[in-house]
Amino acid sequence: MKLLVMLFVVSGMAVGQGVPATQSAARESVSDLKADCSAGAEENACQSIGAKIFAPLRTNGQGHRALVRYDFQSFGPSINFGNAGAWTITKVIDAPRVIFGTSGIDQFESASIVKNGTGDLAGLYFYVYGGGRAAQSDEGVTGLTVNTGEIGGYFHGTVNGGAGKGSTALSLTASAGVAWNWGSTCNGCMLLDLSKGTIAGSLHGASIPFPGTYLNQLPTAGVAGGLPISKAWCKTVTAIPPTDTAGVGTSRKVSCTLGAIGGETPGFTAGQLVTIAGQWYPEQAPLTAVGPVSGGQQELTLLARNPNPVGSVIFQGGVAGQSLSFDANLAATGFRTSYYVFGSVDGVHLIYGSQIAGDVRGHVLPRQGSEAETTSSGFHLYPSAEVVANTAQPSSPVLEPNGVDWAAGDVVENPRFQSFGGTGIRDICQEYTPTDEWGYGTCLMVQAAGPGVSGTYHPFRVINYNKLSSYLAGGGVLDPVPILFAEGPFGDLLQMPGPSRSSRGYDAVIDILKTAAGDDTPFNLFALPSGKHPGAVTMTYDPGTKLIGFPNGVSMQSVTTSSNCSSATSPARCGSAAAGSVLIPAGTDHVEVMTYVVTANSQILITPDTSLDGKLGVTCNKAVATAFTPYGVTARAAGTSFTLSIDRKTDQANCYSYSIIN
Repeated sequence: MKLLVMLFVVSGMAVGQGVPATQSAARESVSDLKADCSAGAEENACQSIGAKIFAPLRTNGQGHRALVRYDFQSFGPSINFGNAGAWTITKVIDAPRVIFGTSGIDQFESASIVKNGTGDLAGLYFYVYGGGRAAQSDEGVTGLTVNTGEIGGYFHGTVNGGAGKGSTALSLTASAGVAWNWGSTCNGCMLLDLSKGTIAGSLHGASIPFPGTYLNQLPTAGVAGGLPISKAWCKTVTAIPPTDTAGVGTSRKVSCTLGAIGGETPGFTAGQLVTIAGQWYPEQAPLTAVGPVSGGQQELTLLARNPNPVGSVIFQGGVAGQSLSFDANLAATGFRTSYYVFGSVDGVHLIYGSQIAGDVRGHVLPRQGSEAETTSSGFHLYPSAEVVANTAQPSSPVLEPNGVDWAAGDVVENPRFQSFGGTGIRDICQEYTPTDEWGYGTCLMVQAAGPGVSGTYHPFRVINYNKLSSYLAGGGVLDPVPILFAEGPFGDLLQMPGPSRSSRGYDAVIDILKTAAGDDTPFNLFALPSGKHPGAVTMTYDPGTKLIGFPNGVSMQSVTTSSNCSSATSPARCGSAAAGSVLIPAGTDHVEVMTYVVTANSQILITPDTSLDGKLGVTCNKAVATAFTPYGVTARAAGTSFTLSIDRKTDQANCYSYSIIN
């Protein structure tokens, strides 16, 4: 491998000045850097350029320094028809195809930047201006546009070479019309032999713990002849260290405690494969030697690739080495799942693994709300092997040791990995000195300015392009996604000034325009502590009735209406007051209370009250015999008034409080 390293020390020169003669040859040679990276040495760079720049300030007090500088201008005829035709695309730097066929960490561009000084520091800093949305597919001006996510395709095809039982070097042919990973299988994913999948059945409930371990097992039904039972299983009492060479097993001796199968504790057999079921990284490994069984323990010598801690479980025989695929997921998304299958000790329960972030412990299946399978879904098991390396030849992966009887013409598939974590933009912020009062300490800052920043402009916008039919509310199988998810200790979740007056004539801190379905389906406004847990306290809203509800009831110290009436006249004029105080004058037996909040279905509550002298400016009747004479609402006119009556006339005014509930 040719490794070209060039170090530039630029001293005593300001950018824009001429290059000293002694350095001109080195500067000009940068554009001619070439390297042959096909040899595959351990060095991690095909080209390396180093530079130290010591440049004085300009006379105007400014200093601009750069290792690489572009001065680029583009002119000439161009087109912008978008989806209706084509576009002219102009780029300063272009990488049209970059393929990483490896596991681990891959990055297109990486930098470690440290500033030992005050002043601004930016990892990326752009001034981006111009544009205009004219064509159908135009996105306007974006400071940073990133299309991030999981590859939509997967490998599906047939075996055309390297076939044989336990083969680790296959040649594959991709099926026509299948979108897959730019000509490569997925390193770290399972390759399934669909032609050899002979075990099928259905779930008979949710997963339960496999006793004494970190694993779970699924109850099954309908498996012809039952699940093949494991020959042996154990828990390690020594750790398995990582291998020294990527993708190649290293001989390791592991002591383990044997587990029970059918009332016995059988030992392992040398010369056969075992499946290491985590706790961290599952794999299939050749078992080269075994020690005698003594005191319920046995020493195993195996060729392991992955590190796993004390207490890891190892299986041999039965269904070990297969992958679990749920029929419902294939029907719903067009993609197979491929969960690890480890064993069965009773022929009914399927011991499985779901790896998330280097951990297979205790993950529950089915993943209802995230996947389509349910507690009664059908499933298939497929013999499989992990792809441990992709070669330079497309469709020629290197596989882990396996027991699959690969045959020419077998239909194979390389589904996506069991779990995926994707983040469009991730910023990990740390700060040791308090932020000043200007509030410039933030992981995400959005600043907007200009006359175009108006009602149709959204400083922060989230769009879910999935159809409603994908989710439970639309007849689908998935739970909806939260827009904002916060973890850790926080103060206020949201701090903001009050909203500004809008042309719509009202202000709202939160404005819910419509439901996801666009109909009058009631929904929860708030759920405490969580709407996903039974018994959660909720506040609901019904768009049809425009009413807010509290299904769990309301507890409060006091209730205040928007207005409260105090009227000593007859009729009592109370405007829009839903509560207030009125009186039936002396010598009469009724009063009409004029308030237009009354409806045909209003509940009107009346309370005699002899203590309203000050509120009404009169002396209320305090004689018990007559002040609490039988009373009631005897008439109402929706939108106008109600009439309060008593069964006799008195020589003093009788005082009452009322409240109206709609």
